[in-house]
Amino acid sequence: MRRLSRLLAGVLLLASTLAADRPSVGRGNTPEVLRATARITEEVIRAHTKFLASDLLEGRGPATRGDSLAETYIQSQMEAMGVKPGAPGGGWIQKVPLVGVKASFSAPAVFRSGRGSAEGVPGDPMLSSEAVVYTAHHDHFGIKAGPRPEDDAIYNGAIDNASGVASILSVARAFADLRRPPRRSVYFAFVAGEEQGLLGSQYFAMHPPVPVGRIAANINIDEANWFGKTRDISLIGLGKSSLDRDVIAVAKTQGRAVKPDEFPDRGRFYRSDQFNFAKAGVPAAYLKFGTDVIGKPAGYGKEQVEAYEKNTYHQPSDEYRDGLDFSGAVQDARLAFLLGRRVANADAMPVWTKGDEFEAARKKAVDAIKPR
Repeated sequence: MRRLSRLLAGVLLLASTLAADRPSVGRGNTPEVLRATARITEEVIRAHTKFLASDLLEGRGPATRGDSLAETYIQSQMEAMGVKPGAPGGGWIQKVPLVGVKASFSAPAVFRSGRGSAEGVPGDPMLSSEAVVYTAHHDHFGIKAGPRPEDDAIYNGAIDNASGVASILSVARAFADLRRPPRRSVYFAFVAGEEQGLLGSQYFAMHPPVPVGRIAANINIDEANWFGKTRDISLIGLGKSSLDRDVIAVAKTQGRAVKPDEFPDRGRFYRSDQFNFAKAGVPAAYLKFGTDVIGKPAGYGKEQVEAYEKNTYHQPSDEYRDGLDFSGAVQDARLAFLLGRRVANADAMPVWTKGDEFEAARKKAVDAIKPR
């Protein structure tokens, strides 16, 4: 039996000096929140993506040298923010049993972030035992077996999902810059083994840092926007939970519309890490780029997505290029930050839509933590 390593980080919310760039996030946000949101920039997302998708990381195949480098990089970024480790026992790595996976794909990694109250900064004593969990998978396929000398053998995974990890690292930076922590705890889980069957998030959902009935919501990013700002954003699973109104409210402050999955034949809700949270009963928001691209003709966004899925998805050609336009990824990451903050400060946790397939699992999870 091999071990699935998961890198875990606890977020430390503290004050710091911020750039003056003022994001457009609408009314209802304090100057502190505006400044924190402004820390989510295209330059930051680009830099993280460029490193994580470089040949040096050899495709981030689980249990490989490149995988270890990715873990070390993410840990160092969290530490630089003043983040504390959140793994059981106080470390950064949580070991996860893994059986029946080939050696080149055997050790996915995960991060998780920490408490809403840290370093003497008080959170809400009534709600700090509850949590919001962000996820982005950091693994990919490693190096192609038996390549020809002329082949590009490295599955760099720039869009899938170095860009998603970059986005969530940016969200963590924004939370770290808040003087006042949210009422609930906030965790960031950079899961691995997604490409091998959502393995990292499955284990996380089965062994969460707080009882699953106290996880208010999961917010997942899998592939960030690489083709420019949009007038819309897709919520995969729109209609399934009360998170709809939260996403719509935040998107409205950006002047954007929320749309359901524009490619419903892909079954996306059941193919990324939020699915494991949903199975455990946790309401989940899987945020996906919109396709109504500002300054481009109608249909341009869909054409970019379809071309990527046909020619680049899960191929060595998914590489970082300077021409990638991450301005839309900034929009989406800022929305993710404001969404998580909104949920973390709400009086009540989100709920599934009555009759939804995951409603019973939520009731079971909540009942399990009720006093006997």
